[in-house]
Amino acid sequence: MSKSPVTLSEPIVGKVKSSTIGGNNVTSFVIEEGSYQDHVFVRAGERQKGESALIGILQNQLDTYVKICDPYVSVDTIKLLAKVKGDIDILLLTDNIKELYQVKQEIATLSNKLMMRKGTGLHDRFILTRGEGWSVGHSLKDFGSKNSYLAKMVSSVDAESAFDDNWNQASII
Repeated sequence: MSKSPVTLSEPIVGKVKSSTIGGNNVTSFVIEEGSYQDHVFVRAGERQKGESALIGILQNQLDTYVKICDPYVSVDTIKLLAKVKGDIDILLLTDNIKELYQVKQEIATLSNKLMMRKGTGLHDRFILTRGEGWSVGHSLKDFGSKNSYLAKMVSSVDAESAFDDNWNQASII
């Protein structure tokens, strides 16, 4: 038995959290309502817009961990990561740390467990969590200072695998 498609009066805005196939080949979905952007372009000088986009991900889109790859880290990076919910572990892979002592002091103020390692040959910036990832065209601390783009990845599997490889070879800071 097949049913005709149903047109809803309003569009459903949200993210599919799960689906179940029931009897008579009926599929049910659990939807987390909300507004989700999968990309944002920021122009030079739109720092607030850039920071808001990053905070939206850090506060609302993460699972039990977040893996950040950003070759350039400073105290401002850590202050941004303070927006991550307290029960989420943060793994930060970087190559260049500005003012290491101050960065370590800022890390000590976080309610999260943050582990940082120094890798080599890093270029792109990523925000990765279980099953999802975003590519960021500029360092997190400076996103919005120059024209740049943030995009949700179609698949984050390869990026997370590469992150894990780099993480395992990186030096503990």
